[in-house]
Amino acid sequence: MIKSFLNKKHIISSVVATMLLSGCFGGTSEEKEVKNTKTITENVQDIKDSSKEIASQVVQNTKSQTSQIVEKVQDKASDVADNVKETTSKVVEKAKDTASDVATNVKETTVIVVEKTTEKIEEVLPSSTPAIDTTKLYSKCIACHGTNGEKIALGKSKIIKDMSQDDFIAALQGYQNGTYGGSMKGVMGGQVKGLSEDEIKALASHIIK
Repeated sequence: MIKSFLNKKHIISSVVATMLLSGCFGGTSEEKEVKNTKTITENVQDIKDSSKEIASQVVQNTKSQTSQIVEKVQDKASDVADNVKETTSKVVEKAKDTASDVATNVKETTVIVVEKTTEKIEEVLPSSTPAIDTTKLYSKCIACHGTNGEKIALGKSKIIKDMSQDDFIAALQGYQNGTYGGSMKGVMGGQVKGLSEDEIKALASHIIK
């Protein structure tokens, strides 16, 4: 653009010089006027052509720069969009993980609360099973086994207070189904026939400490 402008200035200077020279050298005034007019016209045309060329160059440069700017803006916009997508994806994943952890913790906490609540309720509420009167149950055993289970019944049985609770329970259940007791089956079978499992366990706890 600067070079073209200098050329334009040079052309204008040439026009002025030509006009001055035209007035100083030979020829009729009409010939000089025609010649000067022709020269001016040609120089004006040169100026117009130079102006068009300059304008065209300016337009091309502007288009090129605009295109480069648009490409850079599009690239930046694409980068921003990619970053936003990536960040959003990470946020969503973290939110899902957090929600899953919260749900798991809530389930675990709920289970613990329910268990503890159930335990407290069982402690407060009376047992649905009627209390077993072990003293009354054992009263029919005292004559043979002694007040504290310290005797050998009929000179044949074991001392029941020295047995373990598991052995005592197994012995009474054996008397009930006829798999235990030898010669004592006949006597003990009738004594323990009507006892429930809970009553047998209660007797074991009552006799064996």
